Amino acid sequence: MTRPFFMAAREESYKPLITELRITPNGRSETVNRVLSDCGSEASFERAATRFEEQYTYALGSSAASRVTHQLAQDAQDYVDTKFLDARAHYGATACQVVETETMRID
Repeated sequence: MTRPFFMAAREESYKPLITELRITPNGRSETVNRVLSDCGSEASFERAATRFEEQYTYALGSSAASRVTHQLAQDAQDYVDTKFLDARAHYGATACQVVETETMRID
């Protein structure tokens, strides 16, 4: 941490958990959210919470794994949609087409 904890009364308060570790009140760090979403995307949310507790000795509920996994999936979808719209605006509508499919194969 780069700043002292005790500061003059007139200065803005320093909150190292928020500024340095990016842990918000009643929240989790980005790293914890990433681990939860990784576990949640591979197994059931109950199993994800159990795996998280086994590995990190900290208990979180299955609903936390569910919320984090769904939120990160929504963020990823929003990112892809934004990139697609940017490409469509840059290259034109005919160059960028949406193909809907039930499954995807990646080789």
